[in-house]
Amino acid sequence: MVHEFALEPATLATWEQFRYLTEKFGVDNGRLIAQFPKSWKKLVYDAFAGAGDVEKKRIEERLQQESFSRKLTRSNRTYDSAQAWLPNAERQQEGSDPFRAIIATTNPNSCPSVCIASELDETDRLWSVSREAKIARSAHALTAVAVPLVRCSRELLIVDPYFDPQVPRFFDVFQSLIREVCGARNVLRRLELHCSNARSGTTDHWEGQCSSRLGRLIGANYRLRVVRWAQRVGGETFHARYILTERGGLRYDVGLDAGPRGENTDVTLLDSQLHIARWSDLQEVDANGRTRTPAFDKIDELLISNGSATRVFPT
Repeated sequence: MVHEFALEPATLATWEQFRYLTEKFGVDNGRLIAQFPKSWKKLVYDAFAGAGDVEKKRIEERLQQESFSRKLTRSNRTYDSAQAWLPNAERQQEGSDPFRAIIATTNPNSCPSVCIASELDETDRLWSVSREAKIARSAHALTAVAVPLVRCSRELLIVDPYFDPQVPRFFDVFQSLIREVCGARNVLRRLELHCSNARSGTTDHWEGQCSSRLGRLIGANYRLRVVRWAQRVGGETFHARYILTERGGLRYDVGLDAGPRGENTDVTLLDSQLHIARWSDLQEVDANGRTRTPAFDKIDELLISNGSATRVFPT
């Protein structure tokens, strides 16, 4: 659903090319630009050095915007600076973690993974991406579809109102997600589980189950915040299941729990406006650090780290 593309800096040499190509990227479009190499932005600056002053200013301003940075993903791939960009990108396709495609100005080696930028078309099987898919209800499959989004994010909210840590079908998926988080390319600064109190029993029982079962999954570099919500009088139901990050989100139709062999669930990539709305529903502080009111009533929360849990009640 979210795919990593290698975009040759030379394809962005003019404002017209830059604007056309980069607007096709972003989590909500299912495409991210690999920062390949780490100095990819510098190579882009070099590529448009010959453009006119007005064009250069437009491109420079866009490159500096936070909205543009959200279209990028850290690649952390080996790059031989003694060779040109395209041979380096083509070499990545021989490994275990290839790009979805390489977008370049030319294809001198007739590499099947290379798409010519000037010929891009939504009917191209490498360029075209789906925003929804039928996914097997296994812990591995439910996690795998979220991996590209998790890898490029710093904040992860797992949202399942029906989550129960003592039920294997919930615990197995959560464990799979946490293992991916711990092995991700970047370290999360925020890790949260949002659920309901509908099936969690007494507060003491809930705290004990979370502490004993979830606590042992959380590494020393992380703290898990578990929040329980209830429907507000006159408010919307707390029902849908999501993987949300600051960059985008996925909605799981049947749920974030594993099912019997042969069962599937529809998974949908949220468009940007719906992602903003669902992300905002669960925020108690806005982007400027000011207190705000979430869409639901908070019952309580647990802070889990180093195998222990601390309960926090609303003030």
